[in-house]
Amino acid sequence: MPSIKPLARRAAVIALGALLLPTLSLAQDEAPPPQDKVGPAFQAAFSANGWDPTPEELADTLDAWLKEFVVYLITDEERDIFEQLPTLGQKLAFTERFWDIRDPTPGTRLNEYRREHMVRWATANRRFSAGRPGWATDRGRVLIIMGPPNNLQRNPMGRDGSERASEVWTYNMADNINLL
Repeated sequence: MPSIKPLARRAAVIALGALLLPTLSLAQDEAPPPQDKVGPAFQAAFSANGWDPTPEELADTLDAWLKEFVVYLITDEERDIFEQLPTLGQKLAFTERFWDIRDPTPGTRLNEYRREHMVRWATANRRFSAGRPGWATDRGRVLIIMGPPNNLQRNPMGRDGSERASEVWTYNMADNINLL
């Protein structure tokens, strides 16, 4: 089981990604950084938040980003591209582009899509963790993908007493593409 320190670092990178990385950019013509280095803009952002990751810690964090944080959002094609990138700097730049293409209001400081995903992911972990992380549960997955339900019916004793405890989540969003 991972120690608290690596989990705190993962949370720091996720938070960092939501708050600081949108303001950073890597030039298209810039040579990719060596495998064990990240670009100066990313290093400055990490240091400003009191986190100076080793290349191994950063690689682990990026792996967690792919396998835990965006597991329900990333397409197979995007996953293949990310896994083929040779350097940590290129992978960090990919994470920025990943969020940029999903930003409903490009050109603004706040990426509402990224923020909403962070809220849903954190809520799933807080509410549904029971023997495994909340994002990895069925309810966590639905919450992350669909958002909170419009109506929630809790049946702690089952609906007629002979059933197991259950919850019924109802979504009434005709414009939600996840319902199609």
